Amino acid sequence: MKFNKKKIGVYALSICMMTGLLGCSTQGQTQSNSKVVVLPNQQSEVNNTLKLKKIDEIKKFDADRWIDNDWILGHVKKDNEYLLNLYNTTTKKMMTIAKSSEELLVKFTHNNKNGERLVIFKDYANQPSITYIYNLNTNKKQVLCNDIYRNTDIVDDKFIIVEDDNKIYKYDFNTYVKNEIVLPVKLRKSLFDFNLSYEEYISKIIPDKARRNALSDYDIKQYKLMYKDDKANPTINELKVENDNIFLRSDNFQGYVYDIKTKQYSKSDFKYDWYAYYHKYKRGIEKKDEAGISKGLFEVNKNGMIVNLIDDNKYIYSPTNSNNNKKIAYYTEHATEDKFILNVYDFDTKRSISLPWDYGQGLIRWNKDATKLSIIKDGFQFKSDKNTVIYTVE
Repeated sequence: MKFNKKKIGVYALSICMMTGLLGCSTQGQTQSNSKVVVLPNQQSEVNNTLKLKKIDEIKKFDADRWIDNDWILGHVKKDNEYLLNLYNTTTKKMMTIAKSSEELLVKFTHNNKNGERLVIFKDYANQPSITYIYNLNTNKKQVLCNDIYRNTDIVDDKFIIVEDDNKIYKYDFNTYVKNEIVLPVKLRKSLFDFNLSYEEYISKIIPDKARRNALSDYDIKQYKLMYKDDKANPTINELKVENDNIFLRSDNFQGYVYDIKTKQYSKSDFKYDWYAYYHKYKRGIEKKDEAGISKGLFEVNKNGMIVNLIDDNKYIYSPTNSNNNKKIAYYTEHATEDKFILNVYDFDTKRSISLPWDYGQGLIRWNKDATKLSIIKDGFQFKSDKNTVIYTVE
């Protein structure tokens, strides 16, 4: 690893900092319980090492995301109920904001200009599933729409455009008012006029002819069922907003752009980069060669130019940038043991820490100002009783 030349010494010192063990020395020296003993030849390592301290372990809590610096959303399975809970990492207070007989999926959170915190989540107990907006300040929720897939977009942090039952709505985060954006009759007819043959339909889904010819009988049967359903019930399946323009595409694969102000529309073959949309600028990224082999973890600027090599390890897992792009946490493989190494790096100070991690590639989440870190133990295992560990990062 690029930034840890003396791994063994740093691991030993890091474990002391994480667990708070006193009288720690890489030469076995023991002192009073008032301080950690650091040998002179270790001082530069300590100065360049972040402090990672475990402050809590939340039992049977599957952490999802932080709301701010203290509150974290998570999932709890209790008996036959799925709970969406909110936990305060300072006061240890736990509160339930939603219950369901099926899973609850958090789509995103938002803080409006009134200082109120909103959670948008999806309840799979209904078919179609219902998406709610929950106000954490008033403890009230309201229905946003029947479903959310790609048919939604937040605009300027003020409102959200959603599709519900083939109608378009604008929901204002500050006034909590939902108004329909009425599309022209001709545009609606064009969107839902499904006149594709099966051959045209499948070529839109799978443009490569060789891949289409290689489909199994089972796959062909499934695609024909999809075709039958889309032809009978065409829906809007993509929506994107830029300024005053709404880009729409339905199951007939024809795209349109509608101007909210002028109320005019036209055909559009827009190809929106959904990956780029959901993966906005991240300061730390992994680079791979043409064969898919990692070239290491790098710091990049907003133009995507490399400015620094963080780690040249060939096995980088789950790199997770903090929300403010100040820090990054990720896993690497242990050199000699069947376990991972948890790594945390500070972009501005160039300080870092690396610790042995025995609990798989658990989901990593940062709080708002990157002073706390949550990690799910055995996060990629199919268990309903996962624990979440909380660390402070200094």
